[in-house]
Amino acid sequence: MANLSKYHFQGAGLEKDEKKIAKKLFDDYRKNYSIDTLSDLQILEALVYRETIQIRYKKKIEDISKSKTVKDHNIIPKNVLTALNDNLTQILILKEKLGLFSEDKKDEYKAFEILEKKFNIWKANHLEERKVTCPFCSQIFFLNIRTDKFKENKLELFQNKVLCNLELWNCYKAGKITKDDMAKILNVSSDYIDWLEEKIYNKDSK
Repeated sequence: MANLSKYHFQGAGLEKDEKKIAKKLFDDYRKNYSIDTLSDLQILEALVYRETIQIRYKKKIEDISKSKTVKDHNIIPKNVLTALNDNLTQILILKEKLGLFSEDKKDEYKAFEILEKKFNIWKANHLEERKVTCPFCSQIFFLNIRTDKFKENKLELFQNKVLCNLELWNCYKAGKITKDDMAKILNVSSDYIDWLEEKIYNKDSK
């Protein structure tokens, strides 16, 4: 399944400066709304394109108003105004499709259902970002949050998925702690310490 977290706005047909504006809009929408399916991202790209073109139309109107060749600066040419209004209509349609408008309080349950559907789609599309391996049994399970949102820290109580700690082992061998002390710290039996000596530390020394 495609990794949609790497989906980027292309902005084909826009000028260089317009692409910068459009990309920021695209990123802001993704940051503030749950838009993570391929179809929704494509609709979002179309929306951002339309919104950028809307800015272009408004600049055109501003240039016309400033032009000395226009007799009545307050009148917007019909073709420009029509294009502006038609583009706005498409913007509103695309926003409606993405569910970006505030829901009425009477439709709160419906809004929750839509959110739940989006969440289930998000879970299906981000399996690798939610995968976790249990350090005790090595079984794989999935969290309902992206693992890349956490800072990774190395847990020094494991060596190749085996519960142990070299510093603790050195303290035990140096006589600073007893076998029972080490077993209590690791929450294991004293027999486990003997197993570590045979299978891990003596093996490593060889």
